[in-house]
Amino acid sequence: MQQQQQRKKEKSGGGGIWSAFVNYMGLDGGQLDSRNVIQINSKYEIGPDDFEPTWIPLNADKSYPVSGVVLSLWDNLSGPRVEQVWYDSQIPRELLLQSATFTLNGEMLDMGEGDSEEKLDRVEHKFLMLPQYFSACILFCAYFNGQLTKFSLSCIFSTGVVDRMFCMLNIVMDRLRFLAGIYKEVSSQSSEAAMTALELALPPMLANFSALATVRLDPPMFSSSLLAAATSLPNEVQTFFSTVLTSHLQTGSTVVIGPNAQRVEAWVVSLAPFLLEDQRRLARAQVLKGIQNFVPDLCLQGLQTQPGEKLDDEQILFSLTPTTLVDLHSLSVKQTHPYHEF
Repeated sequence: MQQQQQRKKEKSGGGGIWSAFVNYMGLDGGQLDSRNVIQINSKYEIGPDDFEPTWIPLNADKSYPVSGVVLSLWDNLSGPRVEQVWYDSQIPRELLLQSATFTLNGEMLDMGEGDSEEKLDRVEHKFLMLPQYFSACILFCAYFNGQLTKFSLSCIFSTGVVDRMFCMLNIVMDRLRFLAGIYKEVSSQSSEAAMTALELALPPMLANFSALATVRLDPPMFSSSLLAAATSLPNEVQTFFSTVLTSHLQTGSTVVIGPNAQRVEAWVVSLAPFLLEDQRRLARAQVLKGIQNFVPDLCLQGLQTQPGEKLDDEQILFSLTPTTLVDLHSLSVKQTHPYHEF
């Protein structure tokens, strides 16, 4: 994603929503200035660009399973309105606009009761089937230009990857809640600051989705696992394996790190038979080099690392389940807190 790319508004030139709004309000040319802008008061004015979304293309150098990410809001003047779109060039823009309309119309967050804090805590989920696309959405309340209003943040996937996305749908919704939380927190400062914070948090989420969408764990080869030679292993290795297996069954997510890729792979293959079918779809047999290739939502993975390399707390915190860390450097086993308590 080109974060530094200059945002570019598509001009409506007096047509579309802006033209309909001007006609509805009964405004003649004398009430519009030379920029086609209505002056509300000395501090606030409305122009055609206020009704047009910002379009930012996703990074063409990366392959994302996400076809588009749409931030929409409820505007008291125009109704459901798209504020910003991160999009793939293949997806029709009309579908992105439809996503905002379908999401914010009908079943919406109740803005009529409760104080600001109560409204900010309200979150709803919604799923939409569009022509050739599937949309996972989260509805929340945040500030826009100092006023509390409804927002929708949507991830749009093509139907070709829907089957894959369904097995990680809880992860998708958790990340959308995380992004919504960032936007809500910063929106009280300014809408521009909230959008900047959202743009910084979006690329890691998309990269995580890409890693999850491409992993696959083939049926394990018993002959290449430690189980094949369990009776001939030294007692200390058997004890260590028992500790590793116990922790893996307790947490449901394990990462193995060590200096030798083949040795790490042997441990990954040895734990693979103890994964459930759904967990196998979120496991990686290939051992990658470097701690930066850690994917927090994988149920099983191996990394070739140097002594002293450690996982960052921020990486671990994203995991929905407790995680077992098997360190073959020191032959130690560690667990994160249970029940996602961080």
